Amino acid sequence: MNNRLARRQIMILVEGDLEKKLLDVFVDKCFPELGGISRKIQVYHTNIYYLYKEIVSEYSENWTDLDIDIPLLISRHFDLYPELDRNDFTDVIMVFDYERQDSMFDEDKIRLMQSHFSNSSEDGRLFINYPMLESLYDMEAISDDDYYDRKYYQIKAPGGNYKDKIIRKSSLKKIFDFCSTLEKIVENRAVDLSDKDRRLLVDEILKIDSDENVEEKLYRLIGKYSSDDKIAVEISRACLSEFSKMRYLEELKYDYWKYVKTVLMHMARKNILKAYIISKGIQISECKNIVLSDMYMETDYNVVLEKQNIASNQAEKRFIWVLNTFITILGEFKFFWNYFKC
Repeated sequence: MNNRLARRQIMILVEGDLEKKLLDVFVDKCFPELGGISRKIQVYHTNIYYLYKEIVSEYSENWTDLDIDIPLLISRHFDLYPELDRNDFTDVIMVFDYERQDSMFDEDKIRLMQSHFSNSSEDGRLFINYPMLESLYDMEAISDDDYYDRKYYQIKAPGGNYKDKIIRKSSLKKIFDFCSTLEKIVENRAVDLSDKDRRLLVDEILKIDSDENVEEKLYRLIGKYSSDDKIAVEISRACLSEFSKMRYLEELKYDYWKYVKTVLMHMARKNILKAYIISKGIQISECKNIVLSDMYMETDYNVVLEKQNIASNQAEKRFIWVLNTFITILGEFKFFWNYFKC
């Protein structure tokens, strides 16, 4: 891989606030290797079919024959001043959900979007998540090999049904929510601390990288910021309870953000593999002698979309393969392939 995105000026258009939050975490916390990226993240707050409608309104029904300026289109949508345009960015990336259940869903429209937006350095590159972004969390653990065949069958149900399922069952989502859980504990109990000190305290707690004497370490850290012994005891016990639920210390002996980075790397690997399996119509057992980087380069996401369209519209047992393409963007960076020695 050529690490092409590592020193770029990138506009990222995302469907909702969760995508923005994840991207900020990627760059600011988990992947210092991405520090050279200058990014403008714009939350669109609606789905890909509204974006299609805006493109047609601006450029006509024959828009696929034209150069589409997504930054300019978004500037006008949000009345941004000064206006942005394509020349302000080296790359444009878009992250949206499949939304089969939406009343505006249209196979032809999403097919045109996937086909046209295939290059981030030209009009932009589109990442479609199936059935939605929350597919990122739809694993029991990073060792969950059942994920390669995981499907979602309630394709006409409201998107909230899938989100609720993930919230209830996903252990990986609990890992990603761990930081905000600690923030709430500190905010609710350490009322005598400034916002800055609360953030610093949580940052220090998340740097604990061993399961030895965790309660003592917590108590000592909290004591640095609060002289109230009762508060220190309450916060340390509440945090210890959350640590025991997570179990990440005894699993990998990393601090929290290094652990999350490791989880994200393996999530990306699994989704690269699954996208390849879907596109080729094969089983995971048939991939043993294929190099991961070759799978990444050979996967055609137009074919992935077509397979999803067919599976979700068949006469019986309609389904969508659970797949998160958003996380596969890590494949654009050398550090990812160095990690897996590809």
